[in-house]
Amino acid sequence: MPMYEYVCNECGHEFEKLIRSPEEEKELTCPQCSAPRLSKKLSLPARPMETVGATASAAEACGQGPPCGAPWCRRQG
Repeated sequence: MPMYEYVCNECGHEFEKLIRSPEEEKELTCPQCSAPRLSKKLSLPARPMETVGATASAAEACGQGPPCGAPWCRRQG
């Protein structure tokens, strides 16, 4: 189920809404002023969450702060 971002054409209020069906989107109104005229915003998909040590980028970032205790940490105590 996708999360969409909308902006109200009447009052300019921006909000997000989880849309479960096409019918639900057709009935959508602004939560602030109840206007039915909305525009869908162009947004990027959410990036998956990373866990420390799970990616090369996390390993590359290590060494820029205090020792983290990971086996690959460049800043050992």
